[in-house]
Amino acid sequence: MLGIRPEAITKASGNDASRHSAAEFEFDCEVDVLEPTGADTLAVISLGGVDVIAKLRPRDGARKHELMRFVADVSTVSLFDPASGFRI
Repeated sequence: MLGIRPEAITKASGNDASRHSAAEFEFDCEVDVLEPTGADTLAVISLGGVDVIAKLRPRDGARKHELMRFVADVSTVSLFDPASGFRI
């Protein structure tokens, strides 16, 4: 299993993917749920049928059911053994 923290998935800052490191990639995804938490807004998106949470800023202008461009920093992911749940 792959684990990624919400703060590792954010709104992409622009169209120029070359500004990102090799460990970052951009993708488009529909926002399913928005949960304002004060300083941040959590967005639930679906990647390959799995719900994933992204951390957004209120000024990002996210709207429910709208397509949005995200960037993920995969240098921070963790791998877990599916049988035991332990981090590898």
